[in-house]
Amino acid sequence: MTVYKPLNRPVARRSGTGAQTSARHIGSALRMIFTLPKITGSSRLIAASVSALLLAACTAEPGSDRPAPAPSGENADIPAVASEETVTGPGSAFAAIEGQWAVRSVGNTPFSGNQGIVNFQSETFFSHEAGCGGGHPAFYEATPGGDLRTSRREAVIIGKCSGPQAASLERLLAEFIDRASGWSLEEDGSLVLTSADGTRAVLGRPQGPRPELQGEWRVLSIGGEAWDGARDARVTISHDYIGGGTGCNSGGSSYRSPRPGSLVLDSMPTTLRRCEDALMQADARLFGALRTVTGYEVRGDRLTLTGWQPIELERMPG
Repeated sequence: MTVYKPLNRPVARRSGTGAQTSARHIGSALRMIFTLPKITGSSRLIAASVSALLLAACTAEPGSDRPAPAPSGENADIPAVASEETVTGPGSAFAAIEGQWAVRSVGNTPFSGNQGIVNFQSETFFSHEAGCGGGHPAFYEATPGGDLRTSRREAVIIGKCSGPQAASLERLLAEFIDRASGWSLEEDGSLVLTSADGTRAVLGRPQGPRPELQGEWRVLSIGGEAWDGARDARVTISHDYIGGGTGCNSGGSSYRSPRPGSLVLDSMPTTLRRCEDALMQADARLFGALRTVTGYEVRGDRLTLTGWQPIELERMPG
């Protein structure tokens, strides 16, 4: 995501003499427009309007080139980003908390399995849900030092729920999110969010049916042939999703594992970005193989996604 910073350019101020001279020129043009016999009434009106706008610009007070006012009202709820360094890069907050987290507890209330999910999807946007109404969008601003501020543009509506306790858990999580004021990563890898009143929420990475598959993997070969793409190809596996990319497009699929060694993937849509031919060919090779995956084999830090064109993978460090 590109973060735009204000450009601290000096504002060129007009001298009073220059502005007055320009005004005289435009005034003369206006008089000429209205005295020309072959100019129609509508044309005169349009020309006069343009000239009037130019006249207003030239006669503005010196120093009137001020930046637009800060957003107000609804837009003010979106956190402002101070600089690119605070939100992107290896040492940023987003690098530490990116992705999906399963809620283990909020205060003294436990959450079972993957009942509650918080997903930090970008440097300023995240969503959360605990079994009712899908995902609830919100905005956040986090600093590397552990400060956190959240806001939302629409209220959380408790819709259709997946179980009898889901509504109360959904409401508890949403109310906590609205009060969140800090974050930290623990030595065991868990994410701890704190609220202004000291309440803590403990989150961990979601555990899927095959935890040994989860993580980021580098492609070594496809169909027995070493990967020779222009860039490294990656495959990322979460608790319920397999995705990949080669440096051009990205795509993925949700998956199930009905038994050890077996995988069932859904359809695998991809982005449709146009890239150089070498990258497009790499895309076709990787996603063509991923769409045929039917199983897996794990051997230490190596993973084989089995199918019509087996994909040999090596776990990425970290």
